[in-house]
Amino acid sequence: MGVYGGSRVASGCENDDEYIKELIGKEASFVSRCCVSFADCSTDCWLKFARLDAIEWVFNVCVCFSA
Repeated sequence: MGVYGGSRVASGCENDDEYIKELIGKEASFVSRCCVSFADCSTDCWLKFARLDAIEWVFNVCVCFSA
């Protein structure tokens, strides 16, 4: 395991699921503390769309660097 920016970085397939669960827990905790209110969207909905946007951004960056 390595350290990046004070956070644990998962190494190996067996740690991936545990690490993803940890990240989702931290993300959900952050969103629940956030003072921003979305009247038309629940926290779960907002979290889902934010996560999908982040994944799309990662894929776009990968495409840019692999070209």
